Amino acid sequence: MTQQELADLVNVSRQTIMQLKRNRYNPSMLLAYSIAKVFDVTIEDLFDFNEIEIVEPVEPAGNQRATVSSVVALLNY
Repeated sequence: MTQQELADLVNVSRQTIMQLKRNRYNPSMLLAYSIAKVFDVTIEDLFDFNEIEIVEPVEPAGNQRATVSSVVALLNY
């Protein structure tokens, strides 16, 4: 599956998928759910919540970032 094909299936741009792959974008819960549904896996299977990055300067809890796992990272260009 290409990035564009996934983007079309979840109604986002290919650039959004590319940013997910590069860990530069935090998806909404709806987008995370939509991607998980496409691959018939759980959100937990898609995202690695063990690698939490705190954005500097440290701000309230909402600034933690989950990295995208290999499912999205392996998509073709």
